Amino acid sequence: MNTLDLESQLVRLRAMYAAQLPNRLAQLNAAIDALCAQPEDEAAQQALYRVAHRLAGSGSAMGMPLLSSAAFALVQLLDNLPPAQARGGLFAFQLRSYAAAMAISINGAPRTMSAPSAVETYAVVEQLHRLTQVAVIARDNEDFTELPQQLSHFGYQAVRCRIDEIPSDTQAYAALVVELDELANAGHEPARRAKLPAVPIIATSARSDMAARLQALRLGVESFLPQPFAIGVLVETLDRITMRLPSDAPRVLIVDDSYTAARIHKAILEAAGMVAEIVLDPLAALEPLADFAPDLLLVDLYMPGCTGLELAAVVRQQAEYVSLPIVFLSTETDRAIQLAALADVGDDFLTKPVIGSQLVTAIIARVARARALRAQISRDGLTGLLNHATILAQLAHEVERAQRCCTPLSVALLDIDHFKQVNDTYGHQAGDRVLKSLARALQQRLRASDGIGRYGGEEFLVVMPGADAPAARRVLDDVRERFAQIHHHDGPLRWSTTFSAGIVSSDLPVASLINGADAALYTAKRRGRNRIVCYNSNE
Repeated sequence: MNTLDLESQLVRLRAMYAAQLPNRLAQLNAAIDALCAQPEDEAAQQALYRVAHRLAGSGSAMGMPLLSSAAFALVQLLDNLPPAQARGGLFAFQLRSYAAAMAISINGAPRTMSAPSAVETYAVVEQLHRLTQVAVIARDNEDFTELPQQLSHFGYQAVRCRIDEIPSDTQAYAALVVELDELANAGHEPARRAKLPAVPIIATSARSDMAARLQALRLGVESFLPQPFAIGVLVETLDRITMRLPSDAPRVLIVDDSYTAARIHKAILEAAGMVAEIVLDPLAALEPLADFAPDLLLVDLYMPGCTGLELAAVVRQQAEYVSLPIVFLSTETDRAIQLAALADVGDDFLTKPVIGSQLVTAIIARVARARALRAQISRDGLTGLLNHATILAQLAHEVERAQRCCTPLSVALLDIDHFKQVNDTYGHQAGDRVLKSLARALQQRLRASDGIGRYGGEEFLVVMPGADAPAARRVLDDVRERFAQIHHHDGPLRWSTTFSAGIVSSDLPVASLINGADAALYTAKRRGRNRIVCYNSNE
């Protein structure tokens, strides 16, 4: 058989193999489902092992290294099975991660979709924050009369009802706000759980002594709020127990000259809810590093042109990346070399092939620690927003990116109207609650990609990449209208407050953007406050 005949036959064989792959993957997923349903079933383990083993060998022979690598990793996992009782959700996640990687290797990357506009992404954020429902259970309590309306300004749909109106078999409510006496009347823990859905419960009471708190604890509540409580305190509690404002998904930049390995690791991380990008050439890593702004750098140790150690050293020389976690991923098993890498520039070292759960766990742990440390340095202690220096640094970064990518950028400066009067009339603690309420309203309505910082005192700086002035104004006007309807109170005293804002949309330098937003803010104040003005250099 000559070379042409051989090549022709290989082409036909590969085409036939590719046509059979969807059925083989269906068999694989069926075997995974069977093992997840009965983790202790030896027959299910063997069936899955046979399918994975065949794919590992045939994929390599048929010129599909990505498929083969993912299948081989699954075989290794099955070779080192944990005890049956330990095969819970994480084990199922590992199995499905490798199956997902195999599917990606066959079908390729999803079709590239056009990037959504700023208006569309803000609309998605708005829709997400209109879904959470809360039941308020209180009998003849006037303080609770306005609660549903006030909670609606923070994206909660609240209804007042009696405790016997709550179906026990529904998850319609994300949380229940219940007066302690009403909750106690439902009986102790078994009876209460029989009468109420298994959702978080916030108990409130006019009593705040140890006996009341202990009673609430024994009734299984997630949080206890003495009455009267500020609306902001209730909202913060609801946010926390319902995870209403989730943290950003970890962002991982993978630098690896092996496309196969990089794609598998990307699939594993994305299956775990992370955002991952791939760079195949370490010499071209700096620009994606700046644009993608990862929480962690996952780097192969041995790459042509620039080793992982060299890349990490270059990254560490830049002040903004000194605290960026760097995890090495390599086939290197020499512990001395691994320790040397960690001593120089790395934070962790994982040996290929790495089990998906190990990769995910290591990255989540490193990102969580790095974020906690950054928060201590970069966050305002009262509002939790970015502090003055950090929001200005983010603004500088977004200005540079907008100029390079020719994309819109809007900057807004917000100021709470008559804030000094709030402090003088109701006290500084009341003023702090107002600041936190505005911070929370901004966090709810804006996107994760927007920068929100406490610029100073009662001023906030908002950076909105990709948004032009009309889009920025629409979003901030919505925040302004809602914020004006929030009722703050301190004992019997009740009041509302407003804010004004100035917006500038341009590719001007940072100082010019700040000056433009400040000029527009001054115009809003001059025109009567409680309004938003876009900057016009001709005014």
